[in-house]
Amino acid sequence: MNQPIGIYAGTFDPIHNGHISFALQAIAKANLSQVYFMVELKPRYKTNVTNLNDRIHMIRLAMKPYPKLKLMTLKENSFSVEATLPQLLAKFANTKLVYLFGSDVFCNIPKWPSATTFANSGSFIVSIRHSQDPAVIDQTTSKLQLKTTIMHSQYPTVSSRHIRQNIHSTNHSQDTPKEVTEYIKNHSLYV
Repeated sequence: MNQPIGIYAGTFDPIHNGHISFALQAIAKANLSQVYFMVELKPRYKTNVTNLNDRIHMIRLAMKPYPKLKLMTLKENSFSVEATLPQLLAKFANTKLVYLFGSDVFCNIPKWPSATTFANSGSFIVSIRHSQDPAVIDQTTSKLQLKTTIMHSQYPTVSSRHIRQNIHSTNHSQDTPKEVTEYIKNHSLYV
């Protein structure tokens, strides 16, 4: 079996220092050969999402200094066990998959269709957000009998939503990589 691969699905609107830090921590902790940022075209439960091309460009800028960080786009609008998992298993045959999640998303996995199938397809690394109760993570892990590693975020209060709000109100954010901040300003995003 090949060295494990990390899969980090999300909107990344915009990608920020917390996303990059979590991916790098996961690489070190789980000895991952790479982490793929799998950007969703139209995520569930989110509206007014920035154009996919802008988000992809920002992700590429953010990961440029890190050769183990890669980009993958979905054929479908958002990640789903039924459509996306078979693609991942085919693309990374004979490779252990490790899914990266913020604790806010991780705790919703039991509500997903085919959650048990997903739980059996790999292991999980969860980054605890500032407002998340670790006991809820333990409950999710127990409910689906997940192989889970819990990490404490180096940026527990940073979120894409807060970054967008800060840029809208102050035209500034200190929580994105410099190149991403410049791209946001040059393309008048979130104003």
